Parts: sequence; C-alpha cells; structure tokens
Amino acid sequence: TKFCGECGTPLGGDTPAERLPPSAPTAERRLVSVLFADLVGFTTASEGRDAEDTRELLTRYFDTSRTIIERYGGTIEKFIGDAVMAVWGTPVATEDDAERAVRAALDLVAAVSALGDEAGAHLRARAGVLTGEAAVTLGAHDQGMVAGLDPGQDSGHCGVPLQSPVGGGLLGLVDLGVAQLPAGEA
Repeated sequence: TKFCGECGTPLGGDTPAERLPPSAPTAERRLVSVLFADLVGFTTASEGRDAEDTRELLTRYFDTSRTIIERYGGTIEKFIGDAVMAVWGTPVATEDDAERAVRAALDLVAAVSALGDEAGAHLRARAGVLTGEAAVTLGAHDQGMVAGLDPGQDSGHCGVPLQSPVGGGLLGLVDLGVAQLPAGEA
C-alpha cells in the first residue's frame, strides 16, 4: 500500500485483504502425543558441580534431546530446568505419532545414559509419553502449542506424570504409546 506523503491517506491499489488486521492464532482439538523427559536427581547432583560444567552438560543434553526428537518427527514444545517437553501431531499429524514419540523416549533415555558415561557424570533420564486430545494453537512456535491434554477416562496416569517408574528409565505414562507398538517392538 502506498500513502500520501502529506496526509498519510492510503492511495488507491490496496485490496480489502491488505486492509484486514493480521489474524489471531487459531486453536483446534487434535490427537497429539506428548513426550516429557527430565534428568533423575540432577538438581542435587549439580549442586556439587562447577556452574560452567553444569551448563555445558545441560547444553549437551538439550542438543541431544532436540536431535532425537526431531529425528522422530517431533517438535520441541519447551525446555525448562532439566526437563524437555515435545509434541507429535502438530503442526502435521501422522497415524504413527504415538509410536514415534515412544521410540524417541526410548532413544532419549539410552542417549542420556551414554552422555553421562562420556561426561564422567551419573546422568540418567526418565521419560513418559501421553497420547490424547489437546487444544493445539495452530501456527505457534516453541511454547504454547499444546494445552489441556486429555488422554481419556481409561488412563490413570495423567495425574502423576513422571512419578511412577516402571524400570529402565521409563515411566507409567509410556504405557499408552507402547500399547500401539507392533508386537515384539516395545
């Protein structure tokens, strides 16, 4: 759009679409799988470490998390403290989102153990995956993409995320996604 140099009035040639304000973010309900992961006992362990070493270790953990999550087609929702939250099913949904989220969780737990061994630190992760309907903000990037995840009435896990270990660094939340893996591949 061009404007008059004296009064600022729009000069012809603008279309009605150019005069509309930008649209607000749109939300819709979608079936999503959300991965939650955090480091076991990291706060206590970091208290005895040098601050720069702790920052470097967290940076490597976050980089590793991002690489694995993106490899499986997930999107990082947020990093907070020593936790990672990632989502599958938005902006693009596929029928194997839950399976890919679970596979990412399994790989992430193993990769964090290897990272800890490499860094000479006792570093372990726990991860859980929850699949259900959520309000998804279309076009959002980073934080604020998913809210109100509802796994349905059959899940007793949603009130205790990352609190009930089932072994191997996995948690009870992962049960929903594992149930969708082909036999013998869990």
